[in-house]
Amino acid sequence: MTQTLTPQEIVTHLDEHVIGQPEAKKAIAVAVRNRYRRMNSSNDIQNEIMPNNILLIGPTGVGKTELVNRLVDTLSAPLLKVEATKFTEVGYVGRDVESIARDLAEKAFQLLKRKKIEEAKIKANDQMLVRILDAILPGTNDTEHLELRNEYKAKIISGEIDDQEVEININKRQNLGIEIMSPPGMEEMTEQIQGLFQSMNSGKKEKKKTKIKDAKTILVDEEAEKLIDESALKRDAITYAENEGIVFIDEIDKVVRSSSQSSGDVSREGVQRDLLPLIEGTIVNTKYGQLKTDHILFVASGAFMDTSPSDLISELQGRLPIQVELNKLTLDDLILILTQPKYSLIKQYQALLSTDKVKLQFTKDGIYEIALAAFTANENLENIGARRLNNVMESLLRNILFDAPFDSSKTFKINRKFVQTILSQPDFNDNWRAWVI
Repeated sequence: MTQTLTPQEIVTHLDEHVIGQPEAKKAIAVAVRNRYRRMNSSNDIQNEIMPNNILLIGPTGVGKTELVNRLVDTLSAPLLKVEATKFTEVGYVGRDVESIARDLAEKAFQLLKRKKIEEAKIKANDQMLVRILDAILPGTNDTEHLELRNEYKAKIISGEIDDQEVEININKRQNLGIEIMSPPGMEEMTEQIQGLFQSMNSGKKEKKKTKIKDAKTILVDEEAEKLIDESALKRDAITYAENEGIVFIDEIDKVVRSSSQSSGDVSREGVQRDLLPLIEGTIVNTKYGQLKTDHILFVASGAFMDTSPSDLISELQGRLPIQVELNKLTLDDLILILTQPKYSLIKQYQALLSTDKVKLQFTKDGIYEIALAAFTANENLENIGARRLNNVMESLLRNILFDAPFDSSKTFKINRKFVQTILSQPDFNDNWRAWVI
């Protein structure tokens, strides 16, 4: 399961979705690739090679979280995203930081399980066919009826009788309708209680009447699960999380107290102290076994508007040695963000309105004017980075979004005049005919 993408390939993928920030992309790509390099180095040195954990520094809306979101799409590795503000020092009400390791183990287990199920579906498919044939042709599982069963088997495979109903026996799923609230620090015990409830009806069967096309999916999944060795899967999940796990801790600046503050929330520094052993390397008990965090890659991020990375406790700074400052977005960056990403904001709105037979044509001067409006607002108001474009686009297209669908298909030309007019006189767009081409 080791990641084999080169740093250049990782950056190329990130470039499809995130504009600029080349240094941050390189740092992340190198850190990810180094894990593959460690796993393929000689056994005697593997344990000595520690991950270079990263701290991303930059104002809101410049792409810190988006970089990690898109990394999830690129990698097959278990990647867990958490917010530092959700955790509290031991002894305070809230989640303890060790739950990060437990959640990562859970994510690794589920990723591996899905992969194993997909691999097992090839074998499970044969057993699924047998079970459906037994249901629609009971008492024919002998050589005398072999020709008849083969005939129906071909029909099932081809989908010829997909709409025919069949009654099948499936594993009964327990649904007690009970939601168990987890007290702080008691997540593991809660998971065990939930597992107990889920196993109450384990092995019991129930009859279900469904179409053959749905029965195929149900039975393949059920048979595939039977082929999985749960004990081996748990062991593999721990190894997977330990060697390829990534934890992204967002808003770490929110648990930092400025050096100029004489007092503050004591639990903030407590969270930092609790994070130390997790990032440095410790053992956490999970329901899948003991998880060592030594080689998990940690990526933290924060805006540090009222604080500085130097306000982190010194030990934690040392555990995040790669510090990358992301650039403030320029006007040119905002123009590129509108147009260049694979799923840019303009493409999203065009896709939304196309469902109502409305076409949006954006001219170059129109796109420039949208970016300029967002850039100016960021300069004069709170700087929220690329998120300001969402605000501008929604204000610009609000009335078209509200009035659509129309009696017939329409095409709107979004040029400089349109943008300037609508943003200065929002109600003018009530007369939408002025902008139809």
